[in-house]
Amino acid sequence: MANHPELRDEAESIPTALAGDIQTTVMELGSELFSGRTGHQPGLGWVQPYDVADEIVAEVVEPFLADAVRRAQAGATDAAVTMSVDIIEGLHSLPLPTELDSTMVYSFCAEDSAYQWAQELIGRLREAGVALPEATLAETAPDWFDLTQADIIQRRTGP
Repeated sequence: MANHPELRDEAESIPTALAGDIQTTVMELGSELFSGRTGHQPGLGWVQPYDVADEIVAEVVEPFLADAVRRAQAGATDAAVTMSVDIIEGLHSLPLPTELDSTMVYSFCAEDSAYQWAQELIGRLREAGVALPEATLAETAPDWFDLTQADIIQRRTGP
């Protein structure tokens, strides 16, 4: 932030309802987006919707991830952590792809795709020198981060 003080306000502002924004953005991707990316593809052969669904959804999830990482790299650690937790909450709130009808791109994604995007964000933040609090992750997505309520309480209060 010392090199770019003009970015401080932007870096510290966190979009409201980010979790809902991610969920809405992903769930609104219609199967018409497969047009031109599935079927016979020169040099690739036959491409199924399952082969490109994760790629299509990743294209709309990536800007959210990149923004959080950019904030971490800019030194806005609190903003990056808050934003990242909201992103993970949004990803975690997505239904299992197999529970959806085939009119949505996300219905063709791998069952663990949302979890994989969350792990991608955590790894990129770690590379930027920012670690997300384990207890917060466990509260946000307990089935993803495998901590019990007792573990969370112990981490907050100490041994």
